[in-house]
Amino acid sequence: LTNKIQESQLAIEARMDFLGAKLVNEIQMGNAETQSMLDEVQQKVDRVQQQVRNLDTKVEAGFESVLGAVGAVGAEVASSTKLLGDRLQASIEESTGAVLGSMENGFDRMGDQ
Repeated sequence: LTNKIQESQLAIEARMDFLGAKLVNEIQMGNAETQSMLDEVQQKVDRVQQQVRNLDTKVEAGFESVLGAVGAVGAEVASSTKLLGDRLQASIEESTGAVLGSMENGFDRMGDQ
């Protein structure tokens, strides 16, 4: 009876060792699969981050382009406004000169009479 009990205990221990080893192996395989899945997720995250950086660069370039165009338009408006102001001032000076000249002629004629 003692031999039978010892044989059963040895068989149980052997079976437990086998199942324990099998469990450890399955856990390691599961860990490897989990790590593989985590690696895939990380690769996808990296790709999305790169796409976002590319988009940021494109948006930034677009803003710089728009700002450049706005700056160019602003400079053109300023130049045109200055030119218009200069022409207006010259025209006013010319008209004022003509009016003053006409008044002087009028006064001269009045003085001659």
